Amino acid sequence: MPAKLSDFEVNTKVKYNIDRQVNYSKLSIENYNFSTSLNKISEPKTYSEAAKDIRWIEAINQEMEALNRNGTWIIVDLPVRRKPIGGKWVYKVKYQSSGEVDRFKARYVAKGYNQKERIDYEKTFSPVVRIVTVRYLLTLVVHNF
Repeated sequence: MPAKLSDFEVNTKVKYNIDRQVNYSKLSIENYNFSTSLNKISEPKTYSEAAKDIRWIEAINQEMEALNRNGTWIIVDLPVRRKPIGGKWVYKVKYQSSGEVDRFKARYVAKGYNQKERIDYEKTFSPVVRIVTVRYLLTLVVHNF
């Protein structure tokens, strides 16, 4: 058992004991290091928590640059008697297969459930491709080539 779990008492008289299900001794050293390092970095829940760490601030700045570069929104005047739609930051730590931290990822998400069609927005676009569509197009290309 890992040292951080040494405070817990394991009762071996239980039929389905946790030590029968979880065993770190069979893991390779890379997988062991990965599984025990997952709890070392916590993801912030609020912006004020994220603002205390330079890594999250860099992730936020990268997200804002990407949103501006892609022309995600247009700044306009707010219509009379309308409230702006809020948003929130979502934070994730991305790991490599070796267990090392790959990057800190921040996403700004609009609270779209407050929107009303033809009042808050006119049109929507969601670029989603289904694998069935891709297969169909590839089949057409192969047959007509």
